[in-house]
Amino acid sequence: AGFSRHFFPLMGPFFITLIASMLGLALLIVPGLLLMTIWLFPTFFVMDKGVSIFTALRMSKDTVMRGGFGANLGLVVLTLLMSLAMQLPYIGIVISWFVSPIIWLATASAYIQQVDELHVPRGDNAKPARCGQCGYEMRGVSSFQCPECGADLREVGMTPVG
Repeated sequence: AGFSRHFFPLMGPFFITLIASMLGLALLIVPGLLLMTIWLFPTFFVMDKGVSIFTALRMSKDTVMRGGFGANLGLVVLTLLMSLAMQLPYIGIVISWFVSPIIWLATASAYIQQVDELHVPRGDNAKPARCGQCGYEMRGVSSFQCPECGADLREVGMTPVG
């Protein structure tokens, strides 16, 4: 039960971002790069916050746009360059063994840093925080909107409890 509860929700964002990005790359390279960049984090949001696929796509776009589009585009370009290096006979596989984990760690680190900078609580272990506008405790809230007053947490911020 645990495998299907955690694995299958991740298949949606994976296939949506894969198909859209590949179509974008096939038509014109720039649309593919843009989609790959704004949809860099949906699987992280599904895993970390347990949100729906389309909410995760929106949260990813919002996070990338506020966290620095250029740096996130750099991660996408590095991933594509590594994919190209894998096409080299023999040496490409060896290169990818070393480079793939580094790129994955850099992407995970970028997600954590950008979500922390936006003061969005991450998962059940997040420190309790209150809405910067009304003081509502945000534990367990998985969106950028306060359920009490409707304020956008990216604008009003959050304050620690205690």
